[in-house]
Amino acid sequence: MTWPAYEAAVPLIIALFLNTGIALILAVEGWKHRSAVLARIFVVMMAGVFIWSFVYAIQLGIDDAALQYRLAQVMYIGVQLVILSAFFFAVKYTSNESWLSWKAVALISAVPAAILLAILTNDYHHLYYAGMAMVETGPFPTLSFSHGPLFPVQIAYAYVLMVTAIIMMVGHYWRSNPEYRRQTILLLVAYIIPFIGNIAGIAGIGSFHLFFDPTAFCFLISGIILFYIIVMHELLTILPIGRDHAVESLQEGYLVLDENRRVIDINQAALAVFDASRERILGAPARLLWKGFDDALLHHEGSMEVAGDAIRNGLSGRHYDLSFTPVTGRVADQEGSIVFIHDITENRRYRDALYEANRKINLMADITRHDILNQVQGITMVLELIRMEEPPAPESPLARYLGMIEQGAVNIEHQISFTRDYQDLGVESPTWQNIGMVATEAAGHLSGRHLTVSVEKGTADYEVYADPLLGKVFYNLFENAARHGGEEASAAVVSIAPAPGEGEALTIAIRDDGEGVALKIKKRIFDRSFGKNTGFGLFLTREILSITGIAIHETGTEGDGACFEITVPPGAWRMMAGAPSGPNPSFGTAVTG
Repeated sequence: MTWPAYEAAVPLIIALFLNTGIALILAVEGWKHRSAVLARIFVVMMAGVFIWSFVYAIQLGIDDAALQYRLAQVMYIGVQLVILSAFFFAVKYTSNESWLSWKAVALISAVPAAILLAILTNDYHHLYYAGMAMVETGPFPTLSFSHGPLFPVQIAYAYVLMVTAIIMMVGHYWRSNPEYRRQTILLLVAYIIPFIGNIAGIAGIGSFHLFFDPTAFCFLISGIILFYIIVMHELLTILPIGRDHAVESLQEGYLVLDENRRVIDINQAALAVFDASRERILGAPARLLWKGFDDALLHHEGSMEVAGDAIRNGLSGRHYDLSFTPVTGRVADQEGSIVFIHDITENRRYRDALYEANRKINLMADITRHDILNQVQGITMVLELIRMEEPPAPESPLARYLGMIEQGAVNIEHQISFTRDYQDLGVESPTWQNIGMVATEAAGHLSGRHLTVSVEKGTADYEVYADPLLGKVFYNLFENAARHGGEEASAAVVSIAPAPGEGEALTIAIRDDGEGVALKIKKRIFDRSFGKNTGFGLFLTREILSITGIAIHETGTEGDGACFEITVPPGAWRMMAGAPSGPNPSFGTAVTG
């Protein structure tokens, strides 16, 4: 027996072998990503195409009817693999995970498995193939079958699976992100072409019937499309996640309100919070879902904290944060909202526990500080009594000792005052503060200092996001200039230099005309306990600014005065509404200490 037996069959055989080659390449590519369920299903599908095409190619080149019949039976292994894997591939691709449970897979696969068993044992019952004969309706003889009752069952079941898969992908197309729609369209075409080919092979086209099954040949076109999708769209590695799968996977509650403030969508996590069925919640007014419903929040991004018992009695003791995001519909005047429900019970407990611990620590610090200051005042009073009772000679050792004691008491008082300022650091949340106003107010608190502070008008155009103790920063810098600037120090200037561009850092400069800072100590002046006085002023200044990521450096030149540059990162500063694009170089009213 020669193979191929018919020269006219050679083009068809070549096409089928080409198809097997593409299927093999695609199967290997899928195997590279076998850790993904979708890739494993794809490998099975390509294995089915390989078996179907390869066996059919061998069958077309044989003139022995009995051998062709046996090959047709083997070919159905590939047929059933393609039908089932194509269906489950669409299921996984469209994120219909409920269809992939072991029970669902077993039930869906039961009919094809039973039909395959019937085909392989057809000689004993003839329920699938009732008879066969070689016919010459085409350029070469082919084996034609008459079918039994199981054949229409096979066709009907396969078509139901394919139509269902196509419907799922069409629905997925409308739900998916526009970037993924081209991928879905191409995949749909790859499904539909073999489906149409199979219908043509069974029902015929027009007034004639095909002498061969075109389905396997259609896989050649589908294989090229799949190859393109895998290479260009990374089908097996980058997949769109369906809305239902993504939303239902959220651990947070999610619901959507329409323009009438009625619930039009909700996920399982939110249903658990409300302890209600989807049927009961959908269409319900939002104002009935929780007490204290605030319609104003739905128009702007915002959030509100809700106690659990404001939602339902079973949640007493729990706390939730409801965040609102407005969403404009396809019609401009239709506006809805997305509401996320966060369970913040544990965070609230930690916050309350931290607040209580801080309250107790601060209370203890206040009491201790009060007692220490009382003792310091007592020491100061005793020193005065000693001087009044027996005034020591100015140059005597006793006068020197009493002066040392007095200076020690003053230092203790300053250090205790520092602990009060440091205790307040970070207790209150940062706020937006106007630079010009804060600097001017801080300058007004200087007393007994021969220092004139000038605040440029342009500084009033800017706000920074900083700790409420920002005024203490400017006061410390002014006081530092007056104390350490030397006899030459008479003025300090607060300015914005240079004007920042969008997305750049803002620089606030505080310059004085004093002695400046020696190069060798520039890096140490912000260290704790460094300096001639208490050593806490500049240290506290840096700590206050660092809370919101603001940095400070001394950039002046010794002999020309000190210059402290405060660098505010992007996002931590903003211009006041209606302010000019840059700072005004003219100066504001001078404030004299």
